[in-house]
Amino acid sequence: MSRPSVRVRAPVVVRYDRPDWVPQLLADPAGPGLGAPEVWRYYVPRLDDQQVARTAFPVPHPTAFQPNHGRFYAVTTDLTADTADALRVSLVVRRERYEVVPGASLIRLARQIAVDPGRRIDGRDLRDLVEAEAFIPAGLRLRYRRLMRRRGARRRRQAWLDPVGWWPISPVWQRREIPGEREYPMWRRTDPVRRQWFGNLPTDAPFREPGDADPAWTYRVHCVVRWTPPAGRPFCPPGLWVSGPGAPMRIATLRMPATDP
Repeated sequence: MSRPSVRVRAPVVVRYDRPDWVPQLLADPAGPGLGAPEVWRYYVPRLDDQQVARTAFPVPHPTAFQPNHGRFYAVTTDLTADTADALRVSLVVRRERYEVVPGASLIRLARQIAVDPGRRIDGRDLRDLVEAEAFIPAGLRLRYRRLMRRRGARRRRQAWLDPVGWWPISPVWQRREIPGEREYPMWRRTDPVRRQWFGNLPTDAPFREPGDADPAWTYRVHCVVRWTPPAGRPFCPPGLWVSGPGAPMRIATLRMPATDP
């Protein structure tokens, strides 16, 4: 047996409102559940610090919320392969952000990007906006990148490595395996034609993992496919394929409640 030919699609994240979403996915893999992740929102404490007031973030940021707010997320991917034997599929979570000291030009651009530019936007919103390249509208992206370069912005990418935690990675490693990176299992959906795998987005993983995520970062999911050659073929190299990134999203903290479905 020679090394198989495999193409793995960028993963898709689908939102559910119940922890037992697997039967629903297996019964209807094309079903959208509740749809894509919801839009990022800020929740600012009132003066009495007992209740929270809801204010919309000025730019739509798809966000995965925690299970304590009734949100659960499936990650799905499809493979194009000439065999499904001995394939092992997993998912990894990586994150990225810009670091910059905003100048007047960036602040003006941030207000232009805002959904409601007439609304008063505080400095935290604006700074957060200019550090999230993935959510900049396509028509303003070139201007944004030029301004970021002029301000000396630094782009950071990180992967979760065991046991050290979040660790810097190079942008050229996007489609590569990163040694020691934490992987989460995926399972194949039984289908005679479609080769679809699914797994669980670990928003509730404990202790400094994605579930205890810093909401200032933008998170992306990749899928990793491995093939092990059968015994008795010492000269056949193993196969490894890494997908492109899924759609960008935020991962909310435990205290940030989700919007209504």
